[in-house]
Amino acid sequence: MKHLFDPDGAVMRGLTALSDIILLNLCFLLCCIPLVTAGAAWSALYGAYLRRREGDGAVRLFFSGFRRSFRQATVIWLLLAGAGVVLALDFRLIAALESVPAIVTVLLYLGVLLLAGTGLYVFPMIAVYEDTTLRMLKNALILSITALPRTLLLGLLAALPLIVLLLDVELFGRLLMLWLLAGCSVTAKAGACILKGVFQRLVNTGRPQ
Repeated sequence: MKHLFDPDGAVMRGLTALSDIILLNLCFLLCCIPLVTAGAAWSALYGAYLRRREGDGAVRLFFSGFRRSFRQATVIWLLLAGAGVVLALDFRLIAALESVPAIVTVLLYLGVLLLAGTGLYVFPMIAVYEDTTLRMLKNALILSITALPRTLLLGLLAALPLIVLLLDVELFGRLLMLWLLAGCSVTAKAGACILKGVFQRLVNTGRPQ
């Protein structure tokens, strides 16, 4: 029994990891309440996993990353949200028209995919790198295309709650409290594992630029 409570034992490490996941999730949800700060909160959540070293406090690392990335992440969040609103209005417009060329619809859906792909990469990149806003957006867009399998996997992780909701509303209701307790943090932790290889290649090759 004594070994169960050994700070270096598997049980205590597991409990520590679980508590970090829950605390980080709560910090993320708290910082998302104003909505305008959601980008900085997402960047900070990824940073807590991508930048963490042994001995670092998860919550302290989160708020340190939140303060560091706040300005740039918020600007990018507002830019992406604005682009999303424009695309949504375009879809409403073509839905009201009697005849729309197929190429227009294809281009709009392509715009949605590129916007979503950019968003999947840019906030984790802000957590790890320092660069201008324009280069961050450009590099995130390039990565979303060149690392397509990882982009699809990241998108699947991000869309998982919506997929469950569409497939089974009752199951979604049962899992909602669990998701609010740890879901966003688990998504970021899994996403960080996916992105580490991508970001390591950037360090080694210096691309994209």
